[in-house]
Amino acid sequence: MDKKLRDELLEMFPWVDHTRDINSFDDIYQTVKASPGPYGDMAPRNLAGSGLPEVAGKKEEMFQRITNSLMECLNKYCTDQNTFDAWHKETCLWLTDALECLCKKGIIVKPGKAQKLINMSLKHIFCFDSAEEAALNGTFQFCHVPVDKYLLSWYYREVKGMGTLPDDKLKWGHFEYEEYYRIQLEIRNYLADKKRNLDYIDGKGNPLTPFESEFYVWNEEKLIRTADAFINELNWNNSTKWMKCGTLRNQFKTIFAKIEKKQ
Repeated sequence: MDKKLRDELLEMFPWVDHTRDINSFDDIYQTVKASPGPYGDMAPRNLAGSGLPEVAGKKEEMFQRITNSLMECLNKYCTDQNTFDAWHKETCLWLTDALECLCKKGIIVKPGKAQKLINMSLKHIFCFDSAEEAALNGTFQFCHVPVDKYLLSWYYREVKGMGTLPDDKLKWGHFEYEEYYRIQLEIRNYLADKKRNLDYIDGKGNPLTPFESEFYVWNEEKLIRTADAFINELNWNNSTKWMKCGTLRNQFKTIFAKIEKKQ
């Protein structure tokens, strides 16, 4: 990865405290447990009982263990894809068990939940100013893509060719590890195929890694949803001629002007 690419990725993900230190246990710990942040992105609201005072000690132990594991990974397990994948699976499975231990009896937690916490933590750490040297040296090149509804929407449409699926088909938290990992492999293969991947390439024509591509995919999918909602409104109204509100007319003019400028 070159600095120009990394700077562009950082622009697309501004929700990070860039001043934190990649070598600081406390800084990574605070990042992992943040909500909004990696823990909040995992949607803990669906883990009934995990916010109760009686499990606060277990949650603290979990945050400390995952912090240690992430720091160990960055120092030892980012050497090649197989090594990273082995670390990720082991970490994801014990974290799944740890999350389930926080919940009320009968609540089943799947690895789809745990992967989000791990992968979003690494995405945040990548964006630390202090992580620049590690990023440019390839430390994050083997990291997985965080799987959520935006990533899945792109995956099913672009990689699988299944078109646009409704949100009830994009439930990432329900995945077993085997299904999650299959998605990672298929995305890798798609991006590496120069006949299929015409978009996610660097300035030299080389395919971006899945980790790098996800920065673009997530933002693009968010914009696609916004554009779809806008188009649907236009279709419903059929015309903007009836608009009397000057503010609304000016907003439409601004939208069309920006679209024209991009073309």
